[in-house]
Amino acid sequence: MLAGPIQSIDLQGGSFVAVGQTVSFARESLGGLQVGGFVTVYGSISGAGRITATSVDISAEMYVPGATEVLVTGIPSSVNFARGTALIGELEVDYTPSLSGSRFGGIGAAITVIGTQPAFGGAMLGDSVVDRTELFLRD
Repeated sequence: MLAGPIQSIDLQGGSFVAVGQTVSFARESLGGLQVGGFVTVYGSISGAGRITATSVDISAEMYVPGATEVLVTGIPSSVNFARGTALIGELEVDYTPSLSGSRFGGIGAAITVIGTQPAFGGAMLGDSVVDRTELFLRD
């Protein structure tokens, strides 16, 4: 669902924010997390900008803004097609880098974006965008 740096931790609320997404996770497990640490989150989308984590892996690698690749899957709350941006939770995604070639799979009800964040907590440059609307489709 997400791979990126932790921006803030809410021990009382049982959540943390990473790559602009609020991640709900077991309170007793939040103690091992730290702001700036790079995590990989597994779980499900629970709303626009919200993820319910089933597990969180803490990377030993250091996050380097603009160099370390980040990933987010979420529901766009707004899309500005004229500017080539989408808002996923608190994260602004500039998806124009993905428009060349086959790295742009479209903007749907949910998307996965892979790219970089030149500034910690800032906008993300989406090198690859994939429409994940099928996450909401049922057989």
